[in-house]
Amino acid sequence: MYQGNYAIAPKFYVINFDDLQRTHRCNPLYPENMQDITDATEASRTIMMGLNRDWIKKQGDFFVESPINFLTACIWYLKRY
Repeated sequence: MYQGNYAIAPKFYVINFDDLQRTHRCNPLYPENMQDITDATEASRTIMMGLNRDWIKKQGDFFVESPINFLTACIWYLKRY
């Protein structure tokens, strides 16, 4: 309907966790998509909180933040080098 208003036509992608055969693939850790270290921090926080759901209640604790920061450093190092 409004596609004519854009120089580049917008595309629609679906990520379906229930049926992976009907989903578009994406790599959230793709190095070109990370602009600064906060992108790596968000990715590592999402990964670690998904692995251990008890950490959601303990955010700010040293034993929760330390592995998140370590994974952030690993992701950012791999992105840079």
